[in-house]
Amino acid sequence: MRRILLSSIFLLLLVVPFSPSYGTCPCSYTPALLIEVVDGDTVWFLVEGEEIRVQFADIHTPELSPTSENANWCEEEGRKAILARDFVWQHLGAAKEILLDIQEVNSNGDTVAFVYIDGIDLGQELLYQYLATEDTSDTSLWCK
Repeated sequence: MRRILLSSIFLLLLVVPFSPSYGTCPCSYTPALLIEVVDGDTVWFLVEGEEIRVQFADIHTPELSPTSENANWCEEEGRKAILARDFVWQHLGAAKEILLDIQEVNSNGDTVAFVYIDGIDLGQELLYQYLATEDTSDTSLWCK
């Protein structure tokens, strides 16, 4: 029995990697400075001396006002949009460190990125506060 236990532990030690890279994130983060919050999921940052407009990756926040793409806009959406924008302003303004995990540059020229404040995903925080939904084309969500 003891021999089987020792053999099992030995095999487990062979399988579990001990390299220093085990458990590290393969992401590359880009430091950023806040310039302006446009709305709940769009922000201007200064990155490596360049002003870039960043769209939060994988989330959608309510719109501040009606647009041609948002025919179902309602006042409740506008109220939630103000809450989302203010939430982003408050958290980015208080952050000691802002990091971007850049995914792509979209067809509008916006940089799409995950935005981290002091190690926390700001987009996820918007989701937790019910101020955003996972990225969707359904713009009527806020008025139901």
